[in-house]
Amino acid sequence: MRPIETRFGMRGPSLELAIPALARLWGETIVSNGADAANWLGLTTQNAVRTVYLTSGANRLLHFGAHQVRLLRAPRWQLVGGHRMAGVVIRALAWLGPREVEAGLGRGAPDARAGRLGRARSCAGGHARVDGGTD
Repeated sequence: MRPIETRFGMRGPSLELAIPALARLWGETIVSNGADAANWLGLTTQNAVRTVYLTSGANRLLHFGAHQVRLLRAPRWQLVGGHRMAGVVIRALAWLGPREVEAGLGRGAPDARAGRLGRARSCAGGHARVDGGTD
């Protein structure tokens, strides 16, 4: 991707536009990683130092100006939900792991629990449990 010239000088292309464009160009699924998904849902306050996305294609290292973006091949089950809420929840729970899921759900930010995570729970119809069972 080409750098963009602004009145302040050259800059790398916007990741929000570049990543979906590359996914379409390559015919791949590219989604946020589990740590970003958990942060977005309010299940963790940790932020990644490196920008990482999961892909259905090969591992790659992309350069956007001085910024590096790593694409890591992920199993299909982590990509199946794509950019929908279900996919975000799957990746977040996979990243948290079995021991941290309950703790993460208990300490999620109140606005996240009522907003994003609340919508995810309502999509399950109140029947899904964290342990994989049903009510």
